[in-house]
Amino acid sequence: MTETITTSSLIEKFSYDEEQQVLHIHFRRGGHYGYAEVTPEKFAEFREAESHGKFFLTEIKPNHQFSKYEN
Repeated sequence: MTETITTSSLIEKFSYDEEQQVLHIHFRRGGHYGYAEVTPEKFAEFREAESHGKFFLTEIKPNHQFSKYEN
């Protein structure tokens, strides 16, 4: 998995596990979360979004279960 650093005020960096279909997000205010069942197509939309934060809040957060990680 390759991490991508963003300029988003909400998201510091993200990575994607295509095999498990989990989107990993590290937030600027702390916290590392994994969002389940994110298809490669939806990840591509997220990656290419003009605003990662807005896409996350409207398309990822309300539609995908998450797990919080320690780190």
